[in-house]
Amino acid sequence: MSKQITRRTAIKSLLTLPVLSSIGAVSSFAATTKKYLLTIQASGAWDVTLFCDPKTNQPGEPDITNWSTNDEIKRAGNIQYAPFSNNESFFNKHKNKMLVVNGIDSQTNAHGIGITFNWSGRLASGYPSLPALFTATSNNTLPMGYVSFGGGYSNTADITTSTIAWGGSSIQQILQANKSGWGGSVRMDPEFFDMIMSSHKSLSIKKSNQLNLASGNYQKISKYFSALNGISELESLGESLPTSSELNALPQNEQNVVVALSGFKAGTTITADITIGGFDTHKDNDSQQDTLLAELTGMIDYVWD
Repeated sequence: MSKQITRRTAIKSLLTLPVLSSIGAVSSFAATTKKYLLTIQASGAWDVTLFCDPKTNQPGEPDITNWSTNDEIKRAGNIQYAPFSNNESFFNKHKNKMLVVNGIDSQTNAHGIGITFNWSGRLASGYPSLPALFTATSNNTLPMGYVSFGGGYSNTADITTSTIAWGGSSIQQILQANKSGWGGSVRMDPEFFDMIMSSHKSLSIKKSNQLNLASGNYQKISKYFSALNGISELESLGESLPTSSELNALPQNEQNVVVALSGFKAGTTITADITIGGFDTHKDNDSQQDTLLAELTGMIDYVWD
């Protein structure tokens, strides 16, 4: 029998989970020992008692978990977890590279405000996200330094710029501006396209020199010129990405991971954020949380492998 969670209980347990990966030399993506930031947001009022802040039923009190009726809290190293979904194999495999922080107060009773607070540290809107801060303080001149796959909080507050992507095909179209669609035909003669880009850059520089720009606007234009200089790198990244059929063989979230790690490897990206939704389960809680937690831990396992 699956437990039901009321909206009040669900909102009380609102949690946005950041998974921060400092990736050095890993797998086939190894290209550098620089530090990168990949955040994964599991969005919704999900049941933390089924993950790494486990709670057990208490005598004389209403049951709060089904698993603790016949089982007990497990431990992997110093991490406590609930024996639920794919937790046991995940924590046993990765316990030595993890830091778990429980009990974060989101200071909220609404989903949107909770997400804003968890990623910016403020209840008010308009402040930069953690990935935006990391990009701005690490390397703010990369052509595609911060890639956001949408769905979460990715406000930059103009301290950096972000590339919004919805998967491999959208990134491919951004990186190869002279091609139509995924691996499609060339839009115009490559030599003519290069002339247009060169002329565009020259006219933009001339125009900006004629304007009395505020320092903030001048910085934005400087970043834009820097991005123009990185177009050839981005086109190379586009050519090196897996084919459409190879990416489509992966779940959407793993497609996003491949694109993010490919950007890290190519030296065009230093930060990426990915969001998994659906954790706001109000009924049939255990069944839905089982599937979602397995997706989350499977995705993080894929990243670290």
